Parts: sequence; C-alpha cells; structure tokens
Amino acid sequence: MARSKSAPTPIPTPSETDRYLGPTYKKETDSKFKQHDFLIYAVLIIVGITLIGIVVATTNMYLDQAHYNNDTYKEQSGEFQTQLNNLQTQVNILKNKK
Repeated sequence: MARSKSAPTPIPTPSETDRYLGPTYKKETDSKFKQHDFLIYAVLIIVGITLIGIVVATTNMYLDQAHYNNDTYKEQSGEFQTQLNNLQTQVNILKNKK
C-alpha cells in the first residue's frame, strides 16, 4: 500500500476573542489561581491550628497524668508511713510485755 501525499491540514490560528486562547484566558487563569491559592492557604491554616491543638491537648494530658501520679505517690507513701508507724508501735508493745 502506497501512501498518498496530500496537503497537510492547516492548524487553526486562535482569534482574539477565543475564550481559551484569547486575552480573557489570562484573566480567567489568574482568578482560578487566586481561588486555588486561597483554598491552599485555608487548608494549611486549618492543619496548623489542628496541630497546635493536638500539641496542647497532649501536653495537657501529660501534665495531668504527672500531677495525678505525684498525688497518688504522696498518698501511698503517707499510707505506707502510717502502716510502718503502726508496726513500730505494735513491736514496741510486744517488747514491753515481755
């Protein structure tokens, strides 16, 4: 099969009023980029605020747990000291009875 040589089809040139290739194209793309920039900034701000909230919440939980553990330690050590004093008293009573 032989290929026939025909004249190539001409490429259409854009007119000045063409919506996609004319002067309004730059205005439309600029407005779209501004919309996208606004959305990207909004998402980044939301993510930043969320991360700050997570850090604050985690720090607060850690401090609350440390405070609770400290109070629990003080309470248990006080109870231990009371039991130790009771045992000392009982040992002294038993020694005095002999």
